[in-house]
Amino acid sequence: MIRNLILLYILLISVTAMNAQEYNFGVRAGQNYSTVLGDNEEGETKGYSSGFHFGINFYYNFTDNFSLRTELMYIQNGFSQEYNGESYYLIRKFDGGLVVEKGDMEFKMDNSNGYFGIPITGHYRLNRRWEIFGGGYFNILISPTGAGTVRFASLENPDEIFFRQSLDYRYYGDEAGEIVVSGSRPLLIRVEGDIVQIPKVVGAYYQFLEKEGSAFKSIDIGLSAGISYYLNRGFYISLKADYGFLDVTNNRMDRSFVEINLDDSFKLKEDRDTHLGINVSFGFKF
Repeated sequence: MIRNLILLYILLISVTAMNAQEYNFGVRAGQNYSTVLGDNEEGETKGYSSGFHFGINFYYNFTDNFSLRTELMYIQNGFSQEYNGESYYLIRKFDGGLVVEKGDMEFKMDNSNGYFGIPITGHYRLNRRWEIFGGGYFNILISPTGAGTVRFASLENPDEIFFRQSLDYRYYGDEAGEIVVSGSRPLLIRVEGDIVQIPKVVGAYYQFLEKEGSAFKSIDIGLSAGISYYLNRGFYISLKADYGFLDVTNNRMDRSFVEINLDDSFKLKEDRDTHLGINVSFGFKF
């Protein structure tokens, strides 16, 4: 479906550009730096993650100085996340039993989520070199992923329950309790007198008993603003900032690091995480 939309878009801008001088089209690509804005728990921090973007665009020139641009883009937005402090880990035993262990946790994750984006911006040429622009964007999530590590050591049994895991998250495809097959031997710990295997690599929802959708929502909408500098008539460098309006995380799959419920189930967050991104682009306008 996305491929067909891109082909139709190229066809439309090619036809209109050939038949009217008030139309232009172009390409743009570059680097992203993005994070999310929202409340953090004690011991939790969120930072910037890097990615890239590329796509094609189409201009309608109302005057010599003002134009409207629409784009079809692939863009990687994400954020880094760390937690250090006391937390809880769900341990699955051979007999099917579950143990929620309290301990010291060091969690590190870098999320990189691929979006199909449709920005629409108005552009005003200040002079021959400088241009300012602003508008909005509509992003559809197509490939959310994450990679990181977690270290855990029990508070009551630190000599028997301690381990380090690699985290390989495919948020759309992973299932609850899923282990990522890596070919490496599992870790062995002792829980309540029994030897238990802990996998070295786990998926996004290994700590969950049920999966209620993806960890990230499929739609993001927000505002954009930026400035461009033209090196010549067609080639430019631009700096753009994006600010999202919507919560990009699914609260039904966003567990707290700090608290659990009275029945030892994970407590879910009710926070709001909105996108903030900075894009540095190189573009060419035909």
